[in-house]
Amino acid sequence: MHYGYVRLSSLYTDPQEQITSIGLPSEAIYIDEYPRPELYFPQREKLLRKVQEGDTIHIMSIDRFFMNVGDLKLLLTALLEKKVTLHSHSENLIIDGDNLDDFAKTFISFSFILDTWQRNVQREIEEESEIEEELETEVSDSSNGDMDDCLEPCC
Repeated sequence: MHYGYVRLSSLYTDPQEQITSIGLPSEAIYIDEYPRPELYFPQREKLLRKVQEGDTIHIMSIDRFFMNVGDLKLLLTALLEKKVTLHSHSENLIIDGDNLDDFAKTFISFSFILDTWQRNVQREIEEESEIEEELETEVSDSSNGDMDDCLEPCC
């Protein structure tokens, strides 16, 4: 079976462009509307539960299906395990676990590398922030001495 997925990123987004690019009848398309609390997309979840081995999910572009690199890694792995094909029309990318072309293999590998890099950078930022907070606390504690000494004339 062929299914489509459309995610609207704002209240003013017209779904027709995505629906047209997918080229499937409207009853086969799952649409998540904006805004959603905590990045929850019920129609995408419903679609992921419905698809079976041999099915194809059509999307206009990668950014309409995945919210970030971690999401991409998680969902792509699940789709490949279920042997579901993902067809991204804008990128002309077909990801099929049995017949990955060189571009798809590179894309998936790069995505996983990017996810690891993103997590490492985030961890470094958090560690640096903790160090800066500790230094600020030390400086603040050491500068709470006699402020009157600083107010006396130098000469």
